[in-house]
Amino acid sequence: MLVKFQIIHKLDEKSFISVIENAIKIVTVKITEEHPPYYENEELPVAYKIAYNKERADLYLTGIILDFSKYTEAYYEDYDSTISMGFEWGAGSAIDEFITYLDLFVETIKSNSNIVQIIKYEDANIKNVYWLLTKEIYELEMQLRELINFLLFVKSNNGSICSLLKNKIKIRHSIKNTLFDENLENEIFLLDFTHYQQIFETYPEIFTEAILNDIDKIRIFRNSVMHNKGYTYTYPKDFWEAEERLLIFIKEFWTSCKNL
Repeated sequence: MLVKFQIIHKLDEKSFISVIENAIKIVTVKITEEHPPYYENEELPVAYKIAYNKERADLYLTGIILDFSKYTEAYYEDYDSTISMGFEWGAGSAIDEFITYLDLFVETIKSNSNIVQIIKYEDANIKNVYWLLTKEIYELEMQLRELINFLLFVKSNNGSICSLLKNKIKIRHSIKNTLFDENLENEIFLLDFTHYQQIFETYPEIFTEAILNDIDKIRIFRNSVMHNKGYTYTYPKDFWEAEERLLIFIKEFWTSCKNL
């Protein structure tokens, strides 16, 4: 379980290392209080290494890597980063405990007046979470694309979906049809969630305002996940609930089509 940080600070190398090791000591004490067996182990539950250091005037930028693998190996042999994903219903799980220790490290570092900024660039737990969410978003998006293709085919002339699509939205990119053929795709694959909403808005008899709102929640959350940044206006709980409603809607849509 690795976590990578960049830290901007005003400390020389020796002083900086002292700050890092003090923060790790505080985290280690917390872990050993909650997991007494660590008192008998020679290896500490948290290790670190400095990856690089860059000086500019009186400031330094240092990259460090925290390694929690001894902690997870000792107490969570079946450690699975997808159990709770740090969401609110995962309270008390291995992941939430890990996040608590990580937060303690960060808070301790930030309490030093010589630390200008600490930035997290990689968190093995969050990475696994985002991989799972990417899979969920991918599967939902492909179902929406299939649905759009069906709707446009019904209203198209001679199956010319692209011409009808261009009347509804502006396609920003141009791809040769040979590439579409090779990948078994069409122009629908050039669209994103904003386009999906624009198309669905032209079918008010099918897509209610509630459905459009759920699609927008997926869009906002998808942007956070795909760009590896913190959640903005849509949170995991909102995402899962919106996804569940949309999957039910899609299933009912295809059922109604079969009955036509």
